[in-house]
Amino acid sequence: MTEHEQQLLIWAQGQCARQEYSRRQMYQRLAKRGASQEECNYILSALEDDGFINELRFARAFVHDKFHFEKWGRLKIAFKLSVDHQIAQSIINEALSQLNAEAELCLLEELLLAKLRRGDPLTPEAKLKLFHFAEQRGFTRAQIYTVLKQIGSNDDCDE
Repeated sequence: MTEHEQQLLIWAQGQCARQEYSRRQMYQRLAKRGASQEECNYILSALEDDGFINELRFARAFVHDKFHFEKWGRLKIAFKLSVDHQIAQSIINEALSQLNAEAELCLLEELLLAKLRRGDPLTPEAKLKLFHFAEQRGFTRAQIYTVLKQIGSNDDCDE
């Protein structure tokens, strides 16, 4: 290992100790620091061998954070993991399994009620706007229909 590779490895270990990174994110960060493709692959392998990078651990943290803080649905989370981070579908499915279906419905109801202005009637136009909003957040159509039906019948979701 050259001195340059050693310096990059130490830097990457420090980054990974502070925050979870996907393999793709760390590859991009190493490339920005001037590492060649060969150096990136060597360093990434070393990081994985030492447990600094773990795709499943990253995916679980990503799912947790995006669901609880960004309030995304499972479809958007899965899409971002797949496209932006190039995580394998089996890992995505395992990470998404930590989401509770009831919690997803409660979150969606909370979002839609916040979006629907207080006192406004649930007209077909309002339902359509809420539907599009929920779709953009990554919730499934079945979830959206269920929650819109609950809102229409004034059932509250108890957390």
